[in-house]
Amino acid sequence: MVVAIRADAEIPERRMTMTWSLQRNADPNLPASHTADITFTVPQDFLFVCVSNVPGIMMKQAERHRGTPLADLAIKIAAGVFLIDCPRSTPTASATCSS
Repeated sequence: MVVAIRADAEIPERRMTMTWSLQRNADPNLPASHTADITFTVPQDFLFVCVSNVPGIMMKQAERHRGTPLADLAIKIAAGVFLIDCPRSTPTASATCSS
């Protein structure tokens, strides 16, 4: 697996970090063109214990817009680790990417 894009974010107020990576899907059994991995690291005394859910990926033309779902399902792999499949071809993905 070759990572195409990687982003690291730090949220100092919560003392947490997030790493997001996007890669082309090489698994022919998975109906996705790309996969995204999101990993959250939180301190042991984190108020909310952990990140329990990632609702998906939204594409937005501007911050004030609501957004269009690009990928709807994040699978929790481990504590703070999520995998999101980006569909090979859906009307939403095609419309979003061609805008």
